[in-house]
Amino acid sequence: MSRVAVAAASQIAADAGVEAGRLGGNAVDAAIAASFVSLTTDPGIVALGGGSYVTVSEPDGTTIVIDGYVEMPGRSAAPEAVGAAIEQVHLAYGGGITTGIGYGSVATPGSVAAFGLASERFGALEWPALVEPARAIAATGFELPAAAAEYLVDAGRPIYGWHPESRAALLRPDGSPHRKGDRVHCPG
Repeated sequence: MSRVAVAAASQIAADAGVEAGRLGGNAVDAAIAASFVSLTTDPGIVALGGGSYVTVSEPDGTTIVIDGYVEMPGRSAAPEAVGAAIEQVHLAYGGGITTGIGYGSVATPGSVAAFGLASERFGALEWPALVEPARAIAATGFELPAAAAEYLVDAGRPIYGWHPESRAALLRPDGSPHRKGDRVHCPG
C-alpha cells in the first residue's frame, strides 16, 4: 500500500484517491482516480467533456504540466460563424457569471487524454483501476455533493432544464434542483 494524501471536493472523490493508494498507486494515480470521480459526481462544477491541466512535480523538483484543455470545433470558420448556436445565460452563482449553453458550446475535451498521458508517464496502476470507482458510481448513482448542489441552485433550470435528459437527471420532478445528499443518476 502506498501512502498518499488526497484533497478533493467531496468525500467520494477523496475515497477513490485513497483506494488508488491502497492498491499500490502513487500520488498521480490517486489524483486521477479522484478526478474521474469528481468528473462523474460534480455536475456543473467539472465535466468529463471538459478540459484540464495536469501538473506533476517530480522527486528531483522538475515540474511538468500536461495540457488537456479543449479545442473548439469550427475555429477555422468565418469569424461571424464562430460561437453560433450558443445561448448566453447569466447566473448569480459565484457572485455572477455568464456562461454559454447549447449545441454550439460543445468542444473536443482534453481531460481524459491528459490523464492518460500522466498515467502512462508517471502512474503505477493500470488504467482500469483508475476509472473503476467512477464507472461504478456512474452505473449506480451517487449522493450529490455540496458544491454541485449549490451550483444547481442557480444553474439547474437555465443550464440543465432545457434538455429532457439533463432535466430528468439533475432536477426533481417539480423542476427544483436536487439538494446535497439527494440520490442522482445520470444514465449514459
